[in-house]
Amino acid sequence: MKPWVKATCQKNSDQNGLFGDFIQINLAQEHEAELDVRFVDSSITESLSYVTVDSFEFTLFDIDQGPKGGQESYTIDKYEKYEVLEGHEFNISDPDDGSGASIVSSHFGGACDNPSDHLDVGDVVCKNGKKEVTINKAMRAVLFEFRNATGFKLTFKVGGDFDGGTATGARNVLLGGATPTLCLAD
Repeated sequence: MKPWVKATCQKNSDQNGLFGDFIQINLAQEHEAELDVRFVDSSITESLSYVTVDSFEFTLFDIDQGPKGGQESYTIDKYEKYEVLEGHEFNISDPDDGSGASIVSSHFGGACDNPSDHLDVGDVVCKNGKKEVTINKAMRAVLFEFRNATGFKLTFKVGGDFDGGTATGARNVLLGGATPTLCLAD
């Protein structure tokens, strides 16, 4: 069994795929992608054979935005529950209508704060213009628990300019397994 991801509208396709502990998708500013993350039976090669998993956890890492644009927003469905640290640095809402959680970045972040693996969730100092900013990577992650599911859908959007600035470039979504810092209690 292995994860299978289908995505469209990426920017730098060489930055998409499995990188260490993460599924990474790079998306251009003012674009949207729907990721269909499923577990498949890798022994069946002629077609995709989805596998139902009793329970699994996935973490969305690196929820941030550029200094002048590129606000990240996500929606995710079919989860049982989620966990964030108190004081997390993004907005999250979970309506009761079953439409899934909505997550929107609210703080600056750059390549300097991207975790290298699912355990890399400590503090790092990054430059935002001329000032240095201390970023706690765990404050920009959310862990989702799924039960009796073949996978989930994740919509990833990257916004445009804000605060009178001109944003350039792209943003990454990083998906990985459970991280002990955010693990859910049974």
